[in-house]
Amino acid sequence: MLMHPYWQVKQANWINGEFFIDHCNAFGRCGSGTIFIAFNSLVAWIAKNEKGVSRLSTYVDDSSGCGLANDTLFYHPYQKFFPHEQVILMQLWDELGVPQREKKQVWGLPLTIIGIDVDPNEIVLTLPEALRERLMKELRFWCRKGAREKTKKWFQMGGWFNWALNIYPLLRLGLNNFYLKLKGRKESTVNIHVNNAVRENFEWVIRKLDNSSSVFLLKSLSWDVENATQMVYCDACLEGMGFWYPHLQIVFIAPTPAHWNPNLIFYFEALCVLCALWDIHQRSPCGSRLIIYTNNYSTVNIFNTLRCLPEYNHLLKASVDILVDGDHSLRILHVPGTENDVADALLCSQFSRALQLKLNLCISSFDPWVWTRSANDKMVFEHPQSMLGVEGL
Repeated sequence: MLMHPYWQVKQANWINGEFFIDHCNAFGRCGSGTIFIAFNSLVAWIAKNEKGVSRLSTYVDDSSGCGLANDTLFYHPYQKFFPHEQVILMQLWDELGVPQREKKQVWGLPLTIIGIDVDPNEIVLTLPEALRERLMKELRFWCRKGAREKTKKWFQMGGWFNWALNIYPLLRLGLNNFYLKLKGRKESTVNIHVNNAVRENFEWVIRKLDNSSSVFLLKSLSWDVENATQMVYCDACLEGMGFWYPHLQIVFIAPTPAHWNPNLIFYFEALCVLCALWDIHQRSPCGSRLIIYTNNYSTVNIFNTLRCLPEYNHLLKASVDILVDGDHSLRILHVPGTENDVADALLCSQFSRALQLKLNLCISSFDPWVWTRSANDKMVFEHPQSMLGVEGL
């Protein structure tokens, strides 16, 4: 892509005692990728809005889409048939002067897109085993004792990890401590040590990758509230927390743990959601669709985005362990406090009010997740050893 002369002077290369000016966008500079993506985004906009290529997706310099198998057009420069919208896009590139090569214009079923095999009929994404093993090898390299890498290498690893999230979206929280180490870092050649928090997260990711399928079913994301297998409402305060099953008329309550950080203002709300998830997992078959309601927006946000402060990371890791173990789909939804009246009444010890709201309510206690010291003197966050509900009150 030809650059403006004022930009070209920044791309002088010293070769055999002479300076040579690179007239085109040279990748390797921090702004080069941004410039190309901006340009290619404009091309994609024209394709969608002016040429009618409705199912176009673009990732940096890779363009992909889908169409009906029998909907093809003849593309004269290559003297062969291609999918209809692919021909329209190639004709647009010709019109704009965007270079292309025949060997790059591929189509079929399944089709490899940015290294991932895509089957649009089964709605399945598959990571080739060789790439999965390569990713795990790199993660182990980062977990070695005393590891340190240049800032540029950290950003490259972050990009590689984000690519893998197309197949393993639940492993996103493995980057929570990783990006904290990059905060404010600008010099690409400075070495950054891999601390224990990053190492422990990557070791957890390796275990999940080792025990997970390299196939992601996109249809697992497409379901409505009405299709939920189990539904639970949660609430918590400084003194206690609880959750209840409306369809079962069962409530579980517990006092909050004695030790906590006063700066973590919604920690108990998040802990309550984890406890409810563990209980649902014990009661539900594999592959269940689970919905948990809470009136705390911050709790909804960290569970749905899997992004949080380091102090909350163990809660999200425990929840992902449950989801992977049970192959469940989970949605955390917000409910206004006025509509979460049963849980609110129980937390205020207003048992008679709760029973007025739901006449046949069964109230029980439960044991929450706790930190314990392991045999090797490490603190471990553990789930209860049995079903959460223990007895009627």
